[in-house]
Amino acid sequence: MNIADDFLINEYSALIYIYKGLYKSKADIPTLRKDELLLPPMKVDPHIWGRWRFIPVGYEPLNEKTLLPKHCFYDIFLDKCYDEYLNEVEIPREPIGESRIYSVESVDKAISNALGISLMNGEMNLREFINVRAEMPQPGQIFVGEPIKGHYIFGKVILTNVKTRASNCRVIKPSRARIRPGDIFVVQPHGREYVFGRVIKADASILGGLVYLVYIYNAFAKDKTDIPRLDKNNLLIPPILTDRSGWRSGICETVAQMPLTKDDILPNHCFMNTARPPRYFDEHDDPLRGCTQPCGKHALELERGIDALITDALELPRNWL
Repeated sequence: MNIADDFLINEYSALIYIYKGLYKSKADIPTLRKDELLLPPMKVDPHIWGRWRFIPVGYEPLNEKTLLPKHCFYDIFLDKCYDEYLNEVEIPREPIGESRIYSVESVDKAISNALGISLMNGEMNLREFINVRAEMPQPGQIFVGEPIKGHYIFGKVILTNVKTRASNCRVIKPSRARIRPGDIFVVQPHGREYVFGRVIKADASILGGLVYLVYIYNAFAKDKTDIPRLDKNNLLIPPILTDRSGWRSGICETVAQMPLTKDDILPNHCFMNTARPPRYFDEHDDPLRGCTQPCGKHALELERGIDALITDALELPRNWL
């Protein structure tokens, strides 16, 4: 079974090995053995190279001697194991990694924990290499990181453009149909009931661009045609600003159209940006004097943002950055 047709997929992570051992020289590459890994194989965000936490120091061909016979990654949300191509692994084989994308910070945390290094408040243990040219990962590339000053760990890139599940919500039905105020739509986390939402305005704006103002309700049903009561005072998350990506990707599916009434719409909408001190705006990007609840984020939420907000509201485990 391959899950690529059922979920949003990221295809930019890199599959890497990180090997045991700390070395005082990054120039002398040790023998890198596939049976001496510090951590199970990891899918990582390539930005770790762009932020100079890993730098390339050599190259080694990939073959049976240097590669594990199988790669296995456990998906905690789906409770199944998959390989690096998202094919289900029926008989898992050690070492079993996590089927998620590791951010720069989570790579640092995993390496620190494996080495027994205390985590620094607000700082990463992996030091930033300076005066080096950033190079993106390539299969066979040997790289180093410096988790302890003057001591290096070695790793190797096994595969690039690795696929990873990037949503908890299913791809239901991609559509390019017109989106109108009053549209009722559904989103469905895998294995859960449908979550209902509604388009409130099609003329909202953020940073000069027209966007949609939508509500996601604390309202669920097993059948997407069995529309529950949609109460503006019973939202699962604060109002959000979004574009058509949720519908084009298939995460959102319109199931009905009902004219809006005054009772369907909150009297005020508030969105907070991340400035310090915070600033507040309405749905037309006009500044507000203060915060009113429920207050959402002053940001354009694409399909993955909608998925992440619902995932967090339902306290489901994330599988991506």
